[in-house]
Amino acid sequence: MFDMDSYLNKCSFPDSGKEIDCAVSGGADSVAMMILAKMNGCNVRVHYVDHNIRSTNEAEFVANLARRFELEFKSYQINIEPGSNLEARARTKRFEVLPKGVATAHTMDDQVETFFINLLRGSSLSGLSGMTRSFSHPILNMRRAETVEIVNHFGITPFEDPSNSDLHFVRNKIRHLLIPLLNDISNRDIVPIIFRQMELMRDDDDLLQSYSSRLNPLNVTELRNSPKPLASRALRNLLTNDDGYMPSRSDIEKIFDVVNLRHEAAQIKDGVMVRRSKGILKVER
Repeated sequence: MFDMDSYLNKCSFPDSGKEIDCAVSGGADSVAMMILAKMNGCNVRVHYVDHNIRSTNEAEFVANLARRFELEFKSYQINIEPGSNLEARARTKRFEVLPKGVATAHTMDDQVETFFINLLRGSSLSGLSGMTRSFSHPILNMRRAETVEIVNHFGITPFEDPSNSDLHFVRNKIRHLLIPLLNDISNRDIVPIIFRQMELMRDDDDLLQSYSSRLNPLNVTELRNSPKPLASRALRNLLTNDDGYMPSRSDIEKIFDVVNLRHEAAQIKDGVMVRRSKGILKVER
């Protein structure tokens, strides 16, 4: 039996009557998120981004859904040049035009797929912890199959992005090959298991972050007298920038050579130097 309340209890929407911006592509996940936000009593604004990558009537489909549920609708058009990293470049462009804090329809399945992507990249604890459930990720505790159940209940046939089955993309290999294999090996559904592990890692990550934030990452004495994991994190926080640069482990080790008086300066990326002067680190960009 379909139980809307059971789905809403898994979500993290603003209170009834509050506003929320929802990015809706026309797929089952985003359409279900839109419906759930409406059923929660939120004032929903629907945002659709046309990437000009494929020719469809998705914009009209999403606009019609917004009208059906009496929701405000706004569309945007962006151009993505062909080439490598198409998925990442499209995501960047998408968030450039969408409202700040827009809700996206990432599910538990997406979260676990991201875990394996970041694991293969050699990510830190922060990367392995994944996204935090919030107004920006309101259906993170839901499964992809549940979003399909919701749209089916309302008689909606969502759009299926053909690129979701393209095994050239790492995420799709993880979704269609790796996770089914791990399910078979463990004889269980691994998604909720990995999801719980990610939540535990996030708790640890939050604790380490709170301690490292108390350090002055420019003070050589503080860095030398602190546990290395906290000092490393403080340096990583200092040097991570809005351009997407995050210092690698080798970058951090170079800076520790400066902190520990083995060198007076270290180049960590093109045009960026970290120097020590009178017990203080100076970052020259």
